Amino acid sequence: MLLAECRRGSVYYGCLETWFLWRLTGGEAFCTDVSCASVSGMYDPFTRRWSGPILCALGIPNEILPEVFPSSHLYGYVRHGPLKVPSDAMPVAVTALIGDAQAATLTEDCLGLGQAKLTLGTGSFLNMSTGNKAYALMSGFYPVIGWASSYPSADTMSAVDVSSCGSSPCASSHSSDLTYLLEGSHPNTGTIIEWLRTEHVFDTYAELEQLLEQGDQLELDDEAKTANTFYVNVPPNHLRRHQEFLEYSETIKRRKFIGPDGVLVGVNESSPELNRIITVRAVMESIAFTIRQMLEQCSKKAGLTARELRVNGNVSLSDWLMQRLADTTGIPIERSGFEESSCLGAAIAAGVGAGVWSTFAAATQMLHHRMNTENGRFRSSSQVNWTLRRHFQPRPDIVQRLRRRYRRWCQARRRYIRQLRSARFIGFTDYHPTSPQTDTSVPRLTPNTTCRIVF
Repeated sequence: MLLAECRRGSVYYGCLETWFLWRLTGGEAFCTDVSCASVSGMYDPFTRRWSGPILCALGIPNEILPEVFPSSHLYGYVRHGPLKVPSDAMPVAVTALIGDAQAATLTEDCLGLGQAKLTLGTGSFLNMSTGNKAYALMSGFYPVIGWASSYPSADTMSAVDVSSCGSSPCASSHSSDLTYLLEGSHPNTGTIIEWLRTEHVFDTYAELEQLLEQGDQLELDDEAKTANTFYVNVPPNHLRRHQEFLEYSETIKRRKFIGPDGVLVGVNESSPELNRIITVRAVMESIAFTIRQMLEQCSKKAGLTARELRVNGNVSLSDWLMQRLADTTGIPIERSGFEESSCLGAAIAAGVGAGVWSTFAAATQMLHHRMNTENGRFRSSSQVNWTLRRHFQPRPDIVQRLRRRYRRWCQARRRYIRQLRSARFIGFTDYHPTSPQTDTSVPRLTPNTTCRIVF
């Protein structure tokens, strides 16, 4: 029935922003923007059109899809909902649509080539600006459109007849300030931290931070103490096989060793308290290692090297993790003080669309200049949390140690992936330093061992 409705042209397809716009404008604007369209999987960021081959393969008629416009653009006026005003008053204009990750990148002022924003929440999401060029990589990264504006937005605003502001504001548009991003992600970040909590390794996030700091006091960065202890995660394309491993491990009650996206290797039966510390450090460290791997892919495949990483998201609240990230990547980390980066980015895009600022750069420069020079005025604003905003610099002595440790983690990760490829179900893994067939410099992942650890 739905297919027949599509063929008759009585069904429209769009994402959440399209539905909201449709409702707010009383059905007068059926549109989306380039940032949202580019992450739909059906939009070609190179030609900036809906992809004919993909639509054909999926059997989706092009006619049911929304028209695509720049992010900052006069889409129409609010006719319904709480922002509706009386008919004799000036209606509220909708001057921007933008995706949440792109909006957060805009807030962090990552407009220049190679500037990067990292959001650490349920997953890790890395966005790096590639300027006006889209890169096609075959390594887990994909090109998305960050933002664009209509040109000239101020003239467009003044030329529109408010009395007939249906879809007419969307009738003609020329994109300017078009910025592409490389986007890469890892699905499990906050997930693995929550896994530790459900396994009663820690109860509160304050306790987690305390355990991490205790590890520093015990000098666990000394390679001799935790040389072969890692949380080895897998890339998304191997998660299905890892899930089979997880289901198998639950049947034989070894679940404590297996996380949502990896395994804990190299933990022996020492004191329970020390095991807790070693475990949380290995898991949190794996987040930093995963980010370094993503940055290396950008550098290797696209030739783009980040000089600084701007980080936001709930997981970034950990000072220990931010310092570990700086030491692992070897670049400065700036933790944002913006608690609602996506909302602020959308406001910036709306301001550009309304002609408040001529360009995105003018808007973000003004914002960050005021934040850096007029602290008193911003401290009263809930948009900036001054206790969180902080820079973390790499520590040269720790950087060298973590460089070696990162290589060992990569080796252990490759071995685990090879085992996942070669066996349908495997037992838990352990480190066997006495095995004559194994290079003792890295953990050996062997099937069907019977070790247990109790916290």
